[in-house]
Amino acid sequence: MRKLVLGLAFTIFITPVAYGKKFPPGGGGGFIGVPAGGGFGAPPPNAGFLGGPPGGFPGGPGFRQPAGDSYPISGGLNLPTLSDDIPLHSSKAAVVELLEDDANRLAPKLEGGTGKSGEIVTAANLYSNDVFTGSSCLKVVGYQRFSEKIPNWRYRIVEKPREGEYRYLRFAWKVEKGTTGYAGGLMIQLHANSVWGHRYHVGENAVGFYPSKPLNAKLPTEWEVVTIDLYAEHKALELTGFAFTPMNGTALFDHMYLGRTIEDLDKVTNAATKWAKEKAKIDETRFRQLWKDLASQDAAVYAPAQWELASNPETAAKFLKEAIKIDDGKGSAEKVAKLLRDLDAKKYATRELAQLELASMGPEILPFLIAARNPKNSTDFEVRLEALITEFRSQEFPEWGTEELRSVRSLRALEQAGGKDAKALLEEVSKSVMGKGIPGEAKACLSRMK
Repeated sequence: MRKLVLGLAFTIFITPVAYGKKFPPGGGGGFIGVPAGGGFGAPPPNAGFLGGPPGGFPGGPGFRQPAGDSYPISGGLNLPTLSDDIPLHSSKAAVVELLEDDANRLAPKLEGGTGKSGEIVTAANLYSNDVFTGSSCLKVVGYQRFSEKIPNWRYRIVEKPREGEYRYLRFAWKVEKGTTGYAGGLMIQLHANSVWGHRYHVGENAVGFYPSKPLNAKLPTEWEVVTIDLYAEHKALELTGFAFTPMNGTALFDHMYLGRTIEDLDKVTNAATKWAKEKAKIDETRFRQLWKDLASQDAAVYAPAQWELASNPETAAKFLKEAIKIDDGKGSAEKVAKLLRDLDAKKYATRELAQLELASMGPEILPFLIAARNPKNSTDFEVRLEALITEFRSQEFPEWGTEELRSVRSLRALEQAGGKDAKALLEEVSKSVMGKGIPGEAKACLSRMK
């Protein structure tokens, strides 16, 4: 059974039974308190720092304090304040997606952490066997995985968010049964305003990272969604990084978003959790609107569109087959052949332009480039060719633009919709040369459908 934690008048709420019922932690009017004596599972006296001085900089997140001391959620540290020169988020979205079905893209950006005895025993990977929403989540095994500066993360947290600013964090988490860690705790840590000073945990704070707010005395062995009013907890912030801390256990994380309001976040969560029950008829007019919404940068817009398509397997494949521009490779093969000839042209400008155009076509043309290797090629041609091959091999996860994102969301809708027509379309895309890793995404969707 799914359990969710929502935020309304209080900053954090627990719904132990069903989405929509809201209870403060412990059933009372406040938070579960930190016991005297250093909190749950505080380290022994003189445990020393882990990863740097108080505040967690530089190095890994967290620091250990001696037992007997306790800090409130933002106390004990002189935390920096929000700078006025931090730009608004360019998407201007009401809700931004931090983690949903792209754990394979987030995991390589996270560093490892040390275990109880100092050994590095951590891993983070995409996981599909148990998810809260969508088709995959982030599985973290070991002590913790973290990054102070995740690429493209510069989120302003304020009291009254404008476009491009946020206030609320929502995420889902659970521990795998039988793998609760050496001390039975689970924590997230936010790197904001240049410090690791913003933490939340369930179970025991066995790592002794402070300040940290306890959310529940028990570990979630079923999916639990947490919604936090970040401004009420910490005032204005610039969120740049995150730490997933299973404390030498195994934990799953999913459905992570920032939102301006609770209502905006609910649009995403409701769409992702109730889609199978709501099957509105999609005609051509409605599809045109959904297709437009899929290209939005706002999760409160594209997520409902994606899940509405997923709830209509009979019509989703039909309309998406007409909308997705599938390149079967024939046109690309001819274009690549011409550009390879130009790559060895007499004119320098022609060679430069050909290299730029080949680079723009993406890793899907890599087989054509490898086939073009020949000892008889000119030196300049080989240098340019090898540069392209090296670049494409390094692009395991190329950046997606608006059209690529729309295609990926369409593929995931097809995966969730299921059926022979959806599978046939995914197979067609998987054999194409659409670029930017789209065929690979189709193959991943197909593998999860089996």
